[in-house]
Amino acid sequence: MIKKANGEKIVTKTEVADTYLKKTIGLMFKKNIPRDYALIIPLKKTKKVTIHSFFVFHDLDIITVSEKNKILEKTTLKALRDYTKIKAKKVIEARKNELNKIKPGNKIKIT
Repeated sequence: MIKKANGEKIVTKTEVADTYLKKTIGLMFKKNIPRDYALIIPLKKTKKVTIHSFFVFHDLDIITVSEKNKILEKTTLKALRDYTKIKAKKVIEARKNELNKIKPGNKIKIT
């Protein structure tokens, strides 16, 4: 579950990409990305990564998170054609508009 620091729920269903393969694949090839769901991609250290939506069939909201769970950046990628370079400790991927309740600067809790 992902909540704002004040306890307000953002999404209730989460999955952690805890292997290299899960981190690499992300939400690619998934025909159905459920509502109220987010994929959390933890990184070993804060670093620059490229996130893309090639082979992703839905528009995605992407959030970058610092080591202290502060939202650094939020962007939306168009299905099948977009990419961005970001710096983060964690990356959160979800269907477009699932992460509308949070903005850069907000702190979150991941449980």
